Amino acid sequence: MRVATLEGAATEVSGTSFAVPFVSGSLAILRSYERRSGREPNGSREESALLESARVLPRYQRNQVGHGALSPLDALRLV
Repeated sequence: MRVATLEGAATEVSGTSFAVPFVSGSLAILRSYERRSGREPNGSREESALLESARVLPRYQRNQVGHGALSPLDALRLV
């Protein structure tokens, strides 16, 4: 993913240290949405929604990017 450097430039970074905050934040959005909709949060349903809504990144192999790029908005439509 592209991130800003302290000098104001942009650089590419990778790894679970960068992915985890995005995945956990997306999960928090789904859980909040479910609660506000009057439904009990369901981990299996949320996981499926995140996986099914992830966009494939054709330039990369799956072992490089897992299931691809998260799409929290699309995942909301699936929960």
